[in-house]
Amino acid sequence: MKTMQWVLFIGVMLALGAARAAEEKPQFYLGVTREVTQAALGKPKTKIPPGFDGKEMWIYGKAVVTFAGGKVMAWQGFPEKTPLHPPGIRPLQLGATREETAAMLGFPPKARLYTALVIGAKPEGDEEWTYSTGTVVFEDGFLVGWRDIRTQLVSLGDKAPEPKKLDLNSPAKDVIGALGSPPTLTCYVKSGDQLWGYGQELFLLRGGKLV
Repeated sequence: MKTMQWVLFIGVMLALGAARAAEEKPQFYLGVTREVTQAALGKPKTKIPPGFDGKEMWIYGKAVVTFAGGKVMAWQGFPEKTPLHPPGIRPLQLGATREETAAMLGFPPKARLYTALVIGAKPEGDEEWTYSTGTVVFEDGFLVGWRDIRTQLVSLGDKAPEPKKLDLNSPAKDVIGALGSPPTLTCYVKSGDQLWGYGQELFLLRGGKLV
């Protein structure tokens, strides 16, 4: 009897230790340091020192993590696994957090910080996560747009059974009712405009209305 009690005790302690270690494991996101990356992902198989562009790469099997200035600026090649969800779950919409997005779509197999010079009106977004079903864009950790989305897990709504005819000043809900959620949505910083893309067709919304 005592032996069985000890086995149960050791099992419980091991489980608690594993749970505590999981809680203490650092979160791996764009912008974290080398130290956080190694604590979260473990020691890389190979480290490639900075080249002429100043970028350093760590290799984890097929996955590659890229650093600039000692912080993660991109990664690619991680396995993709979408969590299972019950039917009818509310999809991600604008304003969702990184944590909510990861819970819905899983860890992104590819991600990067925006570093390129933007010519013209600047769209919102300082980082993007890319999945096989499209790319989501964040600003300060919140979802501000997406590109080429092919999943109902990211959606503003569905087509209406009897959609209204669209014209100038049609509200956003009528656009969704007529065309469905836009596969590509870009928000702009200064104007607050939103550009909704449906293949080759683009719709500009200002103040929630079609212009």
